[in-house]
Amino acid sequence: MSVELRFSAKFWEATQRCERFCPSPFLSARYLSGHIARIIPTIVIVLAFSAPLYAATTTSTILVSSLNPSFIGSSLVATAVVSPPVPDGEKVYFYVSGSLAAIETTIGSVAAAEVAPTIAGEYSVSAIYSGDNSNAASTSNTVTETVIGIQKKLTLISVSPSVNPAVVGEKMTETATISPAVSNGEPITFYADGNVVLGIAKIEGGKATLTSLSPPFGLYSVTALYRGDSTYAPSTSSPLTQVVETNNPSPAHVLIALGDSLAFGTQTSALTVPSDGLQGYVLPCAKAFASQDSGILPKIYNLGVPGESTSSFFTGSLQESTNLNYTSPSSETQYSLLHQVISSEYFKGDSIDAVSVQLGGDDLLNLMDNTTYENEPPAAQTAQAQAALDTFVSNFSELATSTLTELPGVNVCIVGYYDPLSDSPSNPLEAIAKPAVAALNTKLQELAVSKGLLFVNISPLFIGHVDQYTYISSLGFPAGLHCNPTGYGVIAQAIENELH
Repeated sequence: MSVELRFSAKFWEATQRCERFCPSPFLSARYLSGHIARIIPTIVIVLAFSAPLYAATTTSTILVSSLNPSFIGSSLVATAVVSPPVPDGEKVYFYVSGSLAAIETTIGSVAAAEVAPTIAGEYSVSAIYSGDNSNAASTSNTVTETVIGIQKKLTLISVSPSVNPAVVGEKMTETATISPAVSNGEPITFYADGNVVLGIAKIEGGKATLTSLSPPFGLYSVTALYRGDSTYAPSTSSPLTQVVETNNPSPAHVLIALGDSLAFGTQTSALTVPSDGLQGYVLPCAKAFASQDSGILPKIYNLGVPGESTSSFFTGSLQESTNLNYTSPSSETQYSLLHQVISSEYFKGDSIDAVSVQLGGDDLLNLMDNTTYENEPPAAQTAQAQAALDTFVSNFSELATSTLTELPGVNVCIVGYYDPLSDSPSNPLEAIAKPAVAALNTKLQELAVSKGLLFVNISPLFIGHVDQYTYISSLGFPAGLHCNPTGYGVIAQAIENELH
């Protein structure tokens, strides 16, 4: 403050002398210029002492496109998500192929801009968060956007079977329904596992029906492809899992999967569709069972529910509508349905051979995904994390004691968790995630050993491979934390190794 006052006094003195001895503007300017050299050091000192000292928080920016490919004239919105959360009103700059396309401000740490190119071609779209006194600037990933010159009408196609499971050597019928109804006579190609052509059928009244002999025993991912025409764009259906069994009247194995979204086989929110759970790591596990039993597929009950914690497992507070195994999603719990399955299979005389359990991840995620928790001091965070672990241990022990240990001769696998941020050490949440996931896996292993159950430790398998096995690199955390098909295959192999 004293430096600033001295500067003011000098400047005032100079201006007063100017007025007394230099009445003309020209002479006044010359007089003042002689004092500039003495004034400038004072200015620099004032600025140096006025500058704030701080360490800016590292940020990351994830960019996603609303439509890719897009069409000329269509609405194309680029959305930038900055983490950790930043204040509202922060500037985000959007670039298309290196040129500034828009400047928007954040709301809830998200900024969105319409960046629709007017010429067909490929464009690189990126965003830069400008930062502030507390948060460092960051540059997003680059999205390669394809713009198509002629906008065709979009189509939606779905496929449904006449019977599922089908029996080896018998006829099965797959029906593809397309909307809007395109011209009659247009071909639909049916595929098994993405590249095996089951056959081609022509559209009649918005539907194409293919009847063929069922393939050899196994589980097949059936899709239908419409290649488009001059008016309608191509489309591919979501995959349908078609089961083909031998004519053995009673399966030799029963496989039960319990848990959360990883157990259910969730990939991303865009790929999550109602399913009976023949996906994720359950699907390759079922194929492994069949290959060891003369092609007889196990009867599979995947009861996993996205978002399930060890508490909601018993209370049923989540809506299980995504899992088609729940006939009354609003009232059934995973715990109650498990007991129904066990009673039903024992009543039929079938043998339950394996149960996989993956629970606890959402107990921790619910804690980490809380902004209040993030802002707590370390001691308070530690106390809350310990309380969450204590609740988890109590709930999991009840499940193990009341159910899992009452399945004599059944292989029960407790599946651990991977750290989705292990390959992102600069992410501030990794300081929380790393010890939390390690503590969770330690508790799971201790519980498995104490109850005489198997523990499948998948954590080491993902270190250095998180980007390869999940959607983290493209969607960020938490949207991209789930496995892709490669990652689920790795978990399935780990389960098989533990069982055999």
